[in-house]
Amino acid sequence: MKTKALGAALAVVALSPASATAAESLIGISGKSDLVTFSSATPSGIAKKPVTGLQPGESIVGIDVRPADNLLYGLGSTGRLYAIDPARGGVTPVGAGPFGALSGTEFGFDFNPTVDRIRVTSDVEQNLRLNPSTGALANTDGGLAYTAGDPGAGSDPKVIGAGYTNSVAGATMTQLFDIDSGRDALVLQDPPNAGGLKTVGALGLAVQDTGGFDIAPTTQIGWAALRKDGANDAELFQIDLLTGKATSRGRIGGPDPVRALAALGTAQADATAPAGRLSVRASRNLRTLRSKGVSFSVRCNEACTARATVKLGGTTLGTARSTTDLAATVSGRARFTSRGRRALLGRSSARISVTVRVTDPAGNSRTLRRSVSAR
Repeated sequence: MKTKALGAALAVVALSPASATAAESLIGISGKSDLVTFSSATPSGIAKKPVTGLQPGESIVGIDVRPADNLLYGLGSTGRLYAIDPARGGVTPVGAGPFGALSGTEFGFDFNPTVDRIRVTSDVEQNLRLNPSTGALANTDGGLAYTAGDPGAGSDPKVIGAGYTNSVAGATMTQLFDIDSGRDALVLQDPPNAGGLKTVGALGLAVQDTGGFDIAPTTQIGWAALRKDGANDAELFQIDLLTGKATSRGRIGGPDPVRALAALGTAQADATAPAGRLSVRASRNLRTLRSKGVSFSVRCNEACTARATVKLGGTTLGTARSTTDLAATVSGRARFTSRGRRALLGRSSARISVTVRVTDPAGNSRTLRRSVSAR
């Protein structure tokens, strides 16, 4: 367990985040270099595609949207800068270098909107600036360190995410916030080039040393993909830039941690029911049917939960539930209850109904039906 000492929070930020009336569309990097997209309203439902076109052995360690051209950029583990196509996952190298050598394993990566430069921070106190037009190192800035008198002074920061406020084209003012997983705190990097860190406040939970962080340009809401200490699943947290408090908005779908995050803008409201095709497998032999139950599968075009109910007339024989975090086939087996098995006793034949209700993370649902005859 990590030992933290936060002390009094620094009250220097003057932000008025917009109310979270609309969901944010977010994109992250998980696994070996997979793009995962999801809505802040329903983070458990993801779309995933691999990043293609990287150099052998290279991975993406940071992503952000550049305010100057509204394109998505990514930082490779070799220090190379890429433009990323979020729809297809393909990358295009930016410039021919020389590229800055990276130090560390976890990185913050964000555009300073006032000067159109990329800030790169790391969990071993690295602090760089990159030129987004050439990909070259613009400057090696002062190492990250807590300022004298701060509650964190004397501790080694472990910055795993960074985000600028007011990240829109033509911005004239901005602030840079970081997440320090070593102290489980939100900090202000001020001045950014000098690397001085000032504690804003505690996240309110202990987190692991892998994650992503960004600040939505239009709402000024901080979003972080983090794993609590001891947890396997990543969660989406809303970060209060005034206090540092992290509020969970739910589990992020998929088995892998998210190590980079970028806000894409307002997410479109999802009012469309998932599309799916239902397949049912069951024995035509009544005795075997009683003992084995009914298997089903549904090919969902998005993240979904399938709830199956098997009935004989008005009697429920058995139920089952299966879930997928992304477009995939969900399957399950409805084994019959003792009551259900008794309902089939003494019958020479039976015609049973299989109803599967398929629901996406936004609550939209579709009902699929099949029937099975046995004797």
